[in-house]
Amino acid sequence: MLRKLLPLSLVSLLLLQGCVGVLLAGGATTGVVIAKDRRTVTAQMDDKKIELNARHELSERTDISRISHISINSNNGIVLLVGQTPHRKHSEEVRAMVERQPGVRKIYNEIKIAEPIGYDIRSHDSWITSKVRTMLIAEKHFDSSHITVVTEDGQVFLMGLVTRDEGELAVEIARNVSGVEKVIRVFEYVQQ
Repeated sequence: MLRKLLPLSLVSLLLLQGCVGVLLAGGATTGVVIAKDRRTVTAQMDDKKIELNARHELSERTDISRISHISINSNNGIVLLVGQTPHRKHSEEVRAMVERQPGVRKIYNEIKIAEPIGYDIRSHDSWITSKVRTMLIAEKHFDSSHITVVTEDGQVFLMGLVTRDEGELAVEIARNVSGVEKVIRVFEYVQQ
């Protein structure tokens, strides 16, 4: 029974995390193919593990999590930290939490030393993210599945494994979305 539930749990986790999944059933085994993502399946799982473990560790540090708003995003072992905390030492401690996670290759610490932004600004950030994603999807001859969009306080961070041309086009599209104050590249480039 557990052997049957594990693949379904894995698929559910990937689908809930925004990965495009295709379920292939064959006899007694079930395999998962993650469509269009340039990362290996192992790298995708490692990224989710990095995020989940770091978020869990942060949630246990209530001295930080109660007074901060911090988001942890990983793509191919490159981790982006965004948000706000009132104390510099908390930003450094969160970075150290992430550095301890297996598979982390690089960290971009964009946590601002400030009081956390309010719900209204976070809602607006979600709206901006949706608009940027929609514009990326609408672009002809462009595969938006390689790009993760993270918005924090009007700043749009673009992550993913992309070619230089794809990255430039994504930045140009994001810059022209209403409400975007700044676009920051957190790309890892692949050969064209």
